[in-house]
Amino acid sequence: MNDRRGVISAVACIVLCVPAIAPAQPGKVWRIGWLAPTSAANDPSQAARLATFNQGMRELGYSLGRDYTIEAKSVEGRNERYPALAAELVASRVDVIITPGTSAALAAQKATTAIPIVFVSAGDAVASGLIASMARPGGNLTGRSSITQELDAKRIELLREAVPGMSSLAVLRVRLDPPGTPLNPLQAQAMAAVEAAARRYGITVQVSDLRSADQLDATLALMRSRQPSGLIVFDQTLVLSVKERITEFALRSRIAAIYQQRYWVDAGGLMSYGPSNADEYRRLASYVHRIFRGDRPGDLPVEQPTRIDLVINLKTAKALGLTIPQSLLLRADEVIQ
Repeated sequence: MNDRRGVISAVACIVLCVPAIAPAQPGKVWRIGWLAPTSAANDPSQAARLATFNQGMRELGYSLGRDYTIEAKSVEGRNERYPALAAELVASRVDVIITPGTSAALAAQKATTAIPIVFVSAGDAVASGLIASMARPGGNLTGRSSITQELDAKRIELLREAVPGMSSLAVLRVRLDPPGTPLNPLQAQAMAAVEAAARRYGITVQVSDLRSADQLDATLALMRSRQPSGLIVFDQTLVLSVKERITEFALRSRIAAIYQQRYWVDAGGLMSYGPSNADEYRRLASYVHRIFRGDRPGDLPVEQPTRIDLVINLKTAKALGLTIPQSLLLRADEVIQ
């Protein structure tokens, strides 16, 4: 399979696509809760994801305002706000809760066992405790689980192609737990994948832990002092709220970086390699539709991405003094001039 389409999960994906038909229970206006790391008003990438979901709903015969409404809440980069906002959605008795990311899904899971929860871009959903299995999630959760760990090795390979002779790699990750606390299972998996790939290429890994937005400048300054050849950033709530500052830092410091989603490239990042956000959020509508028609979320198999996009920003490459190899450009799904 072409590299640019990436990794297809070994778990068989059961596609939930259904034809566009009249919504269930004509006359009812469904209420959807949306619990996200950032708000559409403050984050264009979040606005795009919400718009893509609404497009998917239109394709299934639903009209925003006529057939459903969305009550959106965001933590604006502060993970500690998830439990309170999840509780607010539960108290308002929404019909379903959509949760971009693992932290939001875990908070919603703790807040309710009755309201259906549909997650997207969640890390290993089984390892994180969201579901019992991919085929039979059980409980009140279902959705789309990311394959980030499987892609991290590929990201390092792609960055190495863009930066010949890369010898050191900075890893920026968020750690909200006390120093010395073991990594959670998802971060441990991600770090194991990065370190294994780095060893294969003789690359030294330099980890930078971000513990609060107030420490961002100090964390980035320490990273710069180590003079890394490249950078990989783990997508987590806190870094998503400051992604423009991070991409600007990488450009100023002349550090080539690869990210997990294309919205980083839109914000000025060099490269991204990860699941297509447009595809992921449009497919969410299929889950919501099935739930509206009476299916139990625990009976709806969790899917993993099958479309993986490589996006390259040539304007940023030029500013960094990089010449992206033609072989890499030909494999890209999109090249931003």
